[in-house]
Amino acid sequence: MICVIFSIIGEILWLILSIRHISYSGAILVLTGLGICSTVYNYLHHYPIHNSSKIGYSIISALFSLSFLLYFYSSWNKSPSDICKAIVLGTISFYIFWQVCACTEQYIITHKLLGIYYDPNRKHSIVVFSGTFGIIAIVYLIYLFFISYPANAYSDSWRITQCFTGYYSNHTTVYHTYIIKACIEIGKKLFGNNTAGIATFNVFQILFMAFCFAYSVALLYKMHAPKWFLVAAFIYYAIVPYNIFYSTSVNQNAMFSASTVLLTAFLIEIVYSKENCRQIRLVAIGYFIISICFCLFRTNAYYAYCLLTICLLIYSVRLFIRSRKSGKDSRWTLYKYYSLLFLSLAVVGICSILRGPMIRHLNVRQVDAVESLSIPVQQIARTIYDGKMLTEEQKELLGKVVDIDKVSTTYTSWIADPMKDLVREGENQDYISKHAEEFLHLWVTLGLQYPGEYAKAWIDQTVGYWGLDTCPVDYYQDDVFVLEEYNIKGNIRSEVLNSVWDKYTYMFNHIYFLRLFSCVGIQIWLMLILFFVSVVNRRNFLWILPILGLWITLLIAVPVADALVYAYGILVTMPLAVIAVQLDQNY
Repeated sequence: MICVIFSIIGEILWLILSIRHISYSGAILVLTGLGICSTVYNYLHHYPIHNSSKIGYSIISALFSLSFLLYFYSSWNKSPSDICKAIVLGTISFYIFWQVCACTEQYIITHKLLGIYYDPNRKHSIVVFSGTFGIIAIVYLIYLFFISYPANAYSDSWRITQCFTGYYSNHTTVYHTYIIKACIEIGKKLFGNNTAGIATFNVFQILFMAFCFAYSVALLYKMHAPKWFLVAAFIYYAIVPYNIFYSTSVNQNAMFSASTVLLTAFLIEIVYSKENCRQIRLVAIGYFIISICFCLFRTNAYYAYCLLTICLLIYSVRLFIRSRKSGKDSRWTLYKYYSLLFLSLAVVGICSILRGPMIRHLNVRQVDAVESLSIPVQQIARTIYDGKMLTEEQKELLGKVVDIDKVSTTYTSWIADPMKDLVREGENQDYISKHAEEFLHLWVTLGLQYPGEYAKAWIDQTVGYWGLDTCPVDYYQDDVFVLEEYNIKGNIRSEVLNSVWDKYTYMFNHIYFLRLFSCVGIQIWLMLILFFVSVVNRRNFLWILPILGLWITLLIAVPVADALVYAYGILVTMPLAVIAVQLDQNY
């Protein structure tokens, strides 16, 4: 008991020391509360932790502790007091996170998985789906027609001009642009103007998002999620501001994120389906179609899907070897995973063709070389910005593609666009492609010379996707979409509803705990806890790989440090992830 008391005192000390360094402490408060509750819960139940769990939780707790200290790197110096503070904070961070992971495992295992199991034929699931779909669609359509007609003026919306010029770029995935173009043409034929055409696309997008979110809620119902959780998920999808806002954004992120939810739902259904499941063929067809959408709607999603396919291949090979040795696995299990692997390989093959040869055949302008190099560009720029010495050869090579003298005034730590635009000003990106090995050698050499600058650049560029302090509000904008040259005239049709909307979004941006909805970091760490709990307990984790892969690709190439839209697909999938990890695999 004394150990528990000292642990709680240490966790409170961690809270006090931490909140001095951050602007938003909501996530820190939540984590401290979870740490205290987990410590008490683990003490009272004395559930034995297996060695595999201890190793897994130690790994993720060490990662969390390291990330927590790195987040405050600008506050540390080499003074003895700061070193002692870092040791204390790092140790307590590790302890808190370890306790939360262990408590999560205990809660799932000791409560007999809470009676959560997948029942594809559960009564009234169609009623749940229909009701959820209808309400979500009505809420989003009210926002569209009365507050944000024909669309909101989100930052990437200007690329809609491609639909009128016919000059397409793959910067925002051209296949999504083709969908917008088709909807605009339908709207023009029905209503006679481009404004209605844009609105037609958003109606289609709203119905698609409502379908995906309603399917998620219906699946939660089929998985026997607790009633309070079911209601909370429904409310989350229906009224949280960023869901409503993104539903009228003319870019690929809304439909992509909804596709992520549906892909995860289909994976869960296939993985946990039994031989007598009547609708499994429809689910498999849906999985195939939505997988293609997932891969084509965002560039990094293709690589996340490849991760899923590789893991499926490894798992299928293991199943094959195990079945040959022991015959333990049923024919249905083998058939299910082999079919899933076949579909996934087919998706990868089709999307490889559509993303490569087909794009070239359609004469679509490809993304320039520097677009996918956000992190390396920022790291090299940070080295120059901090005044580190470069050799004459290094300066000469960089001088071929960028004005080195402008780097110090252009570099912005949290966004790569200024530096990428500076490279574009040089109009010599072909040189990067033709001399890729030389630039790779330059990047590696500078990294070995100045690892501190590379680490700082990476931290500043990605902190919004693992730090606990960032709550981006890029989903809140006042304007409607207007393009006068194409006769697109947006307007707010109800000033009363618009005023209510402004106050409503203000609440989520400024009321303390409501800001947690847009705190990407805490939801990312929740995802990692669920993943590690699944792995160490040898539970199926294939369903979490798409969002895990998305997060990994963000850490490699994200262009903006704290844009919620890049992590939006992960956020809206979390309700499914929280319940899926608790599913009874033996039912």
